[in-house]
Amino acid sequence: MPLCLARKPFVWLLMLAIQTLAGHAESAGASAPDVHIVREGEVLSRMAQRYFGRPIYTRSGALKKILSLNPGLEPPFRIYPGQSIRVGGDSEDETQPLPSDRKPSGTEPQTQPEARTLPQPQPQPRDAFRAANSIEVAPAWEFFRIDGFDPVNLGRAAILSRTHLNVPVFWRQHWSRSSSSYVRFRVSHTTFDPNASTVLTTGALTQYGFAMGGRHEWARGQFIGGEASLDQRPFFAAPNISSVAIQSVIIPRIAVRSETTLAQTDPFRFGFHLEGGFLLPSYSSSYSIRSGYEYGGGLFLEQSFERSLIGASISFKQAQQDSSIVEQNITTLGFGLHYRIRFELSQPSSKEGGS
Repeated sequence: MPLCLARKPFVWLLMLAIQTLAGHAESAGASAPDVHIVREGEVLSRMAQRYFGRPIYTRSGALKKILSLNPGLEPPFRIYPGQSIRVGGDSEDETQPLPSDRKPSGTEPQTQPEARTLPQPQPQPRDAFRAANSIEVAPAWEFFRIDGFDPVNLGRAAILSRTHLNVPVFWRQHWSRSSSSYVRFRVSHTTFDPNASTVLTTGALTQYGFAMGGRHEWARGQFIGGEASLDQRPFFAAPNISSVAIQSVIIPRIAVRSETTLAQTDPFRFGFHLEGGFLLPSYSSSYSIRSGYEYGGGLFLEQSFERSLIGASISFKQAQQDSSIVEQNITTLGFGLHYRIRFELSQPSSKEGGS
C-alpha cells in the first residue's frame, strides 16, 4: 500500500505533462499560416507555383488549386500588394464528402459537413502603393519608304530603306498604379536602297531624338497618353529629284496614343494601340519644313514577371510633311521587342505594411 501511494504523484505528473504537450501541439497546428500577403510585383501564377509546384496551367494544376481556395478572384485575376490570398486549408470542393465516404441508406444517419466560412481576398488599400521607377529598352527593326514629288520640275522619287534599326530607351516614373511619366532617348541607323531611276548621294544616316510623355489607365485595360518630342527625320535635300541627297532635320512633334487590352490571362496581355501626331514646322540650312501629320497603329503581346516585363509588337505608320522644295510622305512597317525592369528607390513606410 505505501508503495502504491508513493507512485500516484508520478502518475499525475506524467498525465499533466502529456496534456500540456498535446495543448502546445494543437496550438502550433492552429497557428500554421495558410494566407499569403501579396508583395509588390508578384503575380498569381508564380505564387501558385511556389506553394503547389508544377504543372501550373492544367485542369488540376497549381493555378486551379489557388483559384479554388479564393473563389472571390475573377478574370483577369489581378492581385495587388497587401492583398490576402489563401494558399492553404481546404477549398470549397474539398469540404464536400466524397461518394465513397457516404453510408448506405438504412444505417446510421448521415451528418452534414460543418459549414466553413472562407476568408475572401481583401481589397487593396490605396495607401499601399509605393512609387517606383523602371527602365525600358525597345529595339525595333523597321522598313520605310520615302516618296517625294518636285512640284517645279514635276519629278518623282522613291527611296527605300535597306536596314533601319531604331532603339529608344525609356526612363519611367510610376506615380500610382494607373499613372506614369517618362523621358525617352532614341538613336537610329539607316542605310538606303534607291531604285534604278534615282541617284542617291547619301549612303547612311544616324539620327537621334528626345521626348517626354505620360500614360494613364482611365479604365480597366484602357490607356491613354501623350508625348512631346524633338526627333531627327529624313528629308530630300536636293532640288533635282533625279539626283537627291537625304538630310536629317530636327522636327518638333506633339502626339497622343491610346492602348486597348483585348485579352488578358495572367501573366499574358494582348492588345492594340493607335496613335496620331502633329508635326510642327522647322528649318534646315537651305530650305524650310512645313507642318504635317502622322498616324499609325499596331498589335502587341506582353508577359509580366515579378519585377519585369517583356513583349513584342508589329506596327504601321504614315507621315506626311512637305518642305519648300519637295512634297514628301514616309510609310513605315516595323517589328519591335521591348524589355522593362522595375525597381524601387525608397523603402516602404510603416503605413504601407510590409515589403
